[in-house]
Amino acid sequence: METCIKKPPIARATLAIGDTVSKTELLLLEEKVEVRLSRKQGDTFRIIIDGNTFYEGSADFANLTRYVHVHGDVLVTRFNAQEATRLAVVNNVAKIDLDVGDVLSLGFSSTYVRLALLDNRDNQNLYLWTHSNGYARLHKNTGKEYTDLEGFSFTSQSGSTTVIFANKPQGLQVFVNGAGHLWKHDYNAAGTAYRRLYIDPAYLPYFQNSSITRKPKP
Repeated sequence: METCIKKPPIARATLAIGDTVSKTELLLLEEKVEVRLSRKQGDTFRIIIDGNTFYEGSADFANLTRYVHVHGDVLVTRFNAQEATRLAVVNNVAKIDLDVGDVLSLGFSSTYVRLALLDNRDNQNLYLWTHSNGYARLHKNTGKEYTDLEGFSFTSQSGSTTVIFANKPQGLQVFVNGAGHLWKHDYNAAGTAYRRLYIDPAYLPYFQNSSITRKPKP
């Protein structure tokens, strides 16, 4: 009788500064990857886990975050594929392909929400995060800097938050618990800006349900 020993899952982590890959190794999932930076202005670095970009930006931008908190250490967190109603979330990302006329609805069992809408090049064309005081913030982050910071108030509900994105020609209509805000975008990019949904790993366990209403085809 053979004893089957389950090996811990591993992922390949890569740290690249500029076009030079300086570190590539296998690591256990949820293992901590230490990243030390000289923070020389202009240096661009990338942290890639199994082909997924977890951070990309300049060294002087490292105190801000794109996908994970980078403050000297990076906590690598990965999730197995999880079904959430109609969205399959794999490694914190779900394909949504939100075209003009489509509506995406997301439900969370938490007051706090951290998520992003990405194009197919990993640009965050919208990042949304909510506060417990009933205030939501929106901004972009394309790897260089946060831009177009906007915000609006909503009614906070204990242990429940509903987020709705309606892609319209004039912009992305964003609703949090019914309160709305128009996030204006380039009309020419409206059909390509919101192809994938990213949910912060710390908040993915609170992701409860989702639905996408597609615009009727002519």
